[in-house]
Amino acid sequence: MVEATCQSGSETVQAPEYEDITCQSQQSTSVNWVELQGRDPTLRRLKAELITGNKPSEATQAQLLAMSPDFRIYLRDWEKLLLKDDIVYRRRQTDREEIHQLLLPLHKRKEALVGLHDQVGHMGERPDIGAGDFQI
Repeated sequence: MVEATCQSGSETVQAPEYEDITCQSQQSTSVNWVELQGRDPTLRRLKAELITGNKPSEATQAQLLAMSPDFRIYLRDWEKLLLKDDIVYRRRQTDREEIHQLLLPLHKRKEALVGLHDQVGHMGERPDIGAGDFQI
């Protein structure tokens, strides 16, 4: 599943409650992230706010937080969010490069976690990968 959730190159998938999961993948043309993010009410609203180019006002932030707890993370990381090709990403800088983390729609997060588990296994089984290196 991790390969299916990455579009190409060095990207990561993200859900606010986890750490970074970087995945190297083959191109995946079967997933339409514009459509999937557009169906997710939280990501659809986030995209609309990003299009304005301004961080939401305090009143709007209160509305967003009431809509979804995910907005707490999105508002905290506002300067790191990026709208590229109508898809929402979070920028993350490593020692070598900037990585664009795909923000997964809520209904795809479990699928990504299961896929990650099937491909990578338990974090305790991989001493070279710490729990802090992952985010779905």
